[in-house]
Amino acid sequence: MKNFTFLILLLILITTQTIFAQKVVVIGMNHEPPDGFSFVATETLPIGEVIYFTDNEYSDLANTFTFNGAQSGEAVVRFTVTTAFSAGEVVFLNETSADVFTISGSGGTGTATVMSGVFGNRTLRWQQVEMRLYAYSDNDANPTNGIGQIYSVLSTIAGNLPADANPASDYSNSVVVHGFSSLTPNRTEYNPALRNVDVSTVNFTTIANWLNGQTNSNLSTTPFVGVSDPTVSVAASPSAVLEDGATNLVYTFTLSSTATSNVTVNFSVGGTAAFSTDYAQTGATTFGISQEQL
Repeated sequence: MKNFTFLILLLILITTQTIFAQKVVVIGMNHEPPDGFSFVATETLPIGEVIYFTDNEYSDLANTFTFNGAQSGEAVVRFTVTTAFSAGEVVFLNETSADVFTISGSGGTGTATVMSGVFGNRTLRWQQVEMRLYAYSDNDANPTNGIGQIYSVLSTIAGNLPADANPASDYSNSVVVHGFSSLTPNRTEYNPALRNVDVSTVNFTTIANWLNGQTNSNLSTTPFVGVSDPTVSVAASPSAVLEDGATNLVYTFTLSSTATSNVTVNFSVGGTAAFSTDYAQTGATTFGISQEQL
């Protein structure tokens, strides 16, 4: 198990919430008609959850998607969960006619809408050159006015993503899959025969686990081994100290199971003591705001 520890000089109340940034990972793409893509849930996705997908270019410098100065960009697909997903379940979106998907999967499902004609978004028309697909969160279908989180990106063409197109520095928990060898990626997907593993970042980023440059066919909906989201507990030691004393309170955050990737823990602090006036802390990523984080 992984422990997170920081020091506080006065006893205060702490509550926690765990956040896994990568809710989904793109695990397959078809580049020749019929176009399509597949993704896996890395945590429970409730009914009503919305995931966006786009092949627009991401700019690390601008921290958003761009149209490279043009008035219109590429396609944006909005997927809305209608039957809840469990971690490890896979869904395949197959474009059976222009901007219309047939959806199949191993468990959860939803509806998919190509958001063409709004915010400069165009119809779905994937090509073999510089093909990448991002999964992300947003509060609208405009990819250029700011986004929430980038969950993952699959770049199927040969070589690595350009540095400015790689979201890892802005979204450290995003799953970045690149480094393939084929100049004609055609069908690229996580090998169905190797999916008897959990949905951890290291499995997705191991290129040997993928098929690249294969003949176009329906993408596999073989599921992965799901894992339950771990919970976080917090304990204080000792339970109390004297004000202005030399002893510190140590708050230790513990996951209920081993993390498969980096975990962000949000926590709130309550009480009558004022931070920086009555006490100090070390160890948290952010502190002294409405939502603390480590």
